[in-house]
Amino acid sequence: ELILSQERLHSLAWIIVALFGGTVIFYSIVLFPFKEGRDPFLRLFQRLPASKFSIKVYSAFKSYQHQKTTLFLTLFLSIGLHTLIALIFFQVTNLMGIKEMELATQFFLMPIGLITVAIPIAPGGIGVGHAAFESLYQLAGFSGGADIFNLFIIVQLGVFLLGGIPYFLYSSNYQIPKNSEKMFEEEAEK
Repeated sequence: ELILSQERLHSLAWIIVALFGGTVIFYSIVLFPFKEGRDPFLRLFQRLPASKFSIKVYSAFKSYQHQKTTLFLTLFLSIGLHTLIALIFFQVTNLMGIKEMELATQFFLMPIGLITVAIPIAPGGIGVGHAAFESLYQLAGFSGGADIFNLFIIVQLGVFLLGGIPYFLYSSNYQIPKNSEKMFEEEAEK
């Protein structure tokens, strides 16, 4: 089933389409080469509430205007990583016995759930993620979203712990030089 065939997900789908459109417009504005001192959006942001913050965020994105390769490389890396995470969720969902869920539905629900996990209420999104995934899966007509998120957290911790093995193996070999300040000053002079 595609997302459009599920009546319960229509409002969520339209919100995502609107946010995607806003993101595309924002990046188009950021990458547009306005002449120096002629950027109309800086003047717009100066009139908005929280203008310092708005200008700071806009300027941070604008600093990458001439580094399109870096922007697109990070975009493709992000898409690749999110695809792998969605496939992990899809496999965990199948392991939990939810065989009816389509891959498209999983690719739709997983990013929304992970965005809600980023809300800083609890460490690691634990609790928030459980509620979010349970609600999202129920919205799609499935149960067990909290259990699926639990298994995802376990898989994620397992992967992170594997990254700790090289750290502990090689951490004794690495020493911070005692005269590190002198070393940095010498390199700065070169």
